[in-house]
Parts: sequence; C-alpha cells; structure tokens
Amino acid sequence: MALKEQIVDLTKKLASIKSTADRPKELARVAETVEKFLANEKLVKQKFIKNNKVALVYTFKKTKQPKIFMIGHLDVVPAEDTEFNIQVKGDRLIGRGVEDMKGSDVVMILLMQALSKIKNPPSVGLMLTTDEEVGGFNGVGYLINEKGYDCDVAFVPDAGENFDLTYAQKGIVHLKITAKGKSAHGSRPWLGDNALDKLVDACHYLREEFPPVKKAVWTTTCNLGKITGGTVANVVPDQAEMLVDIRFTEKHNQSQLIKKISQKLSDLKVEKISGGEVVYTQPNNPYFKSFKKLTEKELARKARTFRSHGASDGRFLAAKNIPVILTGCVGGNTHGRGEWVSINSLLKLYSIVKNFVLTEGFKDKE
Repeated sequence: MALKEQIVDLTKKLASIKSTADRPKELARVAETVEKFLANEKLVKQKFIKNNKVALVYTFKKTKQPKIFMIGHLDVVPAEDTEFNIQVKGDRLIGRGVEDMKGSDVVMILLMQALSKIKNPPSVGLMLTTDEEVGGFNGVGYLINEKGYDCDVAFVPDAGENFDLTYAQKGIVHLKITAKGKSAHGSRPWLGDNALDKLVDACHYLREEFPPVKKAVWTTTCNLGKITGGTVANVVPDQAEMLVDIRFTEKHNQSQLIKKISQKLSDLKVEKISGGEVVYTQPNNPYFKSFKKLTEKELARKARTFRSHGASDGRFLAAKNIPVILTGCVGGNTHGRGEWVSINSLLKLYSIVKNFVLTEGFKDKE
C-alpha cells in the first residue's frame, strides 16, 4: 500500500474512534488500535495507565532516553457523533481530530514502522498519550515527571499551521478563587457579608493587573472564565467562587504569579487547578535550525517562525529545559465542525520528520 493510502486509511480508523475524556473505553480502544498496528514491528513498547488515561511509548531499544522523542496525543475534544464519520474530499480528510492531531499521529506511527525495518535505526522514540485535551498531567506530564523519560529534543506537531515553526508558547495557570461570607435577607444586606462582592473586588484587581487586550499581543493575559455564588436574589450569598485562566509570557512564572495574587487577595482562598511553564526554544538552537532548514527544503520556501498564545504538551519538556520543536500541517476548523487536514501536507510532514530523525538521531543521549 502506498504511503498516501496508509496515511488516509489509518487516520480514518483512529479518527472514527470517539476518544474523548469522558469515554475511557474509547481512549483504551484508540490506544489498542495503535498497539495492534505496530504489534509485529521490531519495537520496544511500554504501556502506562494513569487515572484511566492510557499512554504508549515506543523505542528501538530498551531506553528512557532516546535522542529524539516524537510526541502526540490520541484524545480529542467532544463533538457530535456525525463528526466521527470521517470523510475524504479531494485533498482533505474531514472529521473530529484529523488535524488535532490524529493525522500527525499517523505520520509518526508510520515513520516508526518504517524505521523499525532498517538495520540501524536512529535514536528516536514515539510517545502517544490520551489526555492532552484535559491537561496532559496523566500523559506526558506523568511520563516525564514520574516515569523518568527524557530526550535531547522533542518534536510535537501540535501547534501552528502550514508548517510554521513555533519557538514560544505561553505558560498557563488555572486558578479557583473562593470567597466566604455571611448570609442574610436581601432587604437587610448590612446584616450579612456578601461573598460575591468580594469576588467582584477581586475581578477589579485582576483587570488592573492584567489589562484586557483587543488584539494578539505577546503579553500576559487573564480570562475570567466562570463566577458562581448565591441561590436567589433576596439572599446575601455566603459563598462564591471564580475560575481564572492566566496565560503568561517568559517574563513571569507560575509560582511568582500565584504568590502575588494570593498576597493581594489574602482574604480569599486562591487554589491552583492546573498549570504549565512557558515553552521557549531559541530560534538559533541547533535542532530548531536543522528542522527549519529541512522544512524549507521540502517546501521550497521560507518557513515562518512565531510565538503561540496556546499551550501544548511541550510545556512538560520545556520545564526540564528540553528544546521543543512545534509545528503543524495544513488544516482548519480545529475543535470545530468540519475539522480538516490536507493529506498532501501529511505526506510532506512525513518527509520532513523522516529527514530530521535520520539527520539528528544517530547519537544516543546515554
């Protein structure tokens, strides 16, 4: 079967599985599909399950430290059932998860399969997880921080589009801020202590500390995602809570931000729900330069480098000072109806990554 047909066939197979966070059986099934596909190859497989989230690691020998790790996720965000009926229209694969990121997963799976057949494969590994869309802590975070996996450089095709190269992604902190008060009748508010009022004051502080932006600017931002509290209009609420999403640049870090906010809102309870540090790979990093050069050779044009306001599993590696190469294929409608990816761009990605691992992957970190 030609490479193009293999990419289309396996992507359709994986993307038809409704591997969302609320379907643990489907998360297991999508991982099992990969396992069956690679079952007869000369690969060392390690399988992990953390909080019902499956992770697979493939290498060519028994090691936790290949020179290069290719990293992808097999989970997707929820969608209507019809979005899992994967279609092919011209150069496009259409359906939930084909662009984010099962098409790219298939490229890496097929590359591992091909490399397993050569006599002296490069020092490269494949890491596939099933929880990136809900934080990554039971996937890449678990493998890196608890299981001891490491590498010289990580490749994560989960950012940008049209083969743009991302050298920076913002860090992220999700906070829950809780206020306590005292209930009273709404006609006599002076007898109570309004918990929602305290959160309103906290909102004013956060707005002053992180002014709203009206366009894409590389600065720390704060989104007030949810406020809840009270029961009815004529009762002073005795408890309220707020969920906050802060995306920060390299000028900040998680601990600094949380400490500052906690000190300012000392009469409230400030809890970290989740977070990750900034991803920043110097554009003159040798691996980054090598990948960029190979990308430009394949595309016969310059590759744009940029900073991304989003986040990826790359943050877990960046926290360990591991350089991360982030890129993405040609596609669109990510997380939306009619998500699509260009089949031809997946073929180009295969060629680029193959040339990269064959160029850089012949020296073990060990």
